[in-house]
Amino acid sequence: MSRIIPITKKCIICDKEHEYRELASTNAFGACDLDLRPPEMRRSTMPLWVEECPFCGYVSSDISKLPIDVTEVSKVKDFISKESFQHTEEKSFYASLHAAWACDDKNDKENAILCRKIALEFLEILILNDKNNENLRLQKADLLRRSGDFDAVIKQYNSENFSNELLNKIVHFQLEKSKLKDDACYTVADV
Repeated sequence: MSRIIPITKKCIICDKEHEYRELASTNAFGACDLDLRPPEMRRSTMPLWVEECPFCGYVSSDISKLPIDVTEVSKVKDFISKESFQHTEEKSFYASLHAAWACDDKNDKENAILCRKIALEFLEILILNDKNNENLRLQKADLLRRSGDFDAVIKQYNSENFSNELLNKIVHFQLEKSKLKDDACYTVADV
């Protein structure tokens, strides 16, 4: 069962207070999707992952904190540590991925694909910074397939071998679904 509590926060932009609903605890039962979307009950808490100020419209995972401007970070990336730049890219990747999930819930396939393509751009940077991260590389296969880029999945993953048997089964599953031009959502249990 998910436990949700009310919390009053002050918007960092307009300095006005408002009461928000915050997730205190939750659980998850079952298999996650291949793009790592959590199973229920955690899945149903997505509307709580983002806060919107009713006064100025500012949106953030925490309304009381300043946003990170990716364009400003990219201008000075040579002067900041690789770790802090990667952290920004990771937050942007997950924000785009979560937006795709929200579009899925609204049966908005066009915007779900758009959000996945944006997430892919950030994921490419994360993979470049961590070439040995098999989970990121495997997650890319699902994002490509769910975006309808079946040829890219087949081309990039046809000879891919992972160190873990489950990961190899998942990539084989992704290849088979891509050959069928199947962009549906699947869970790890489906593999």
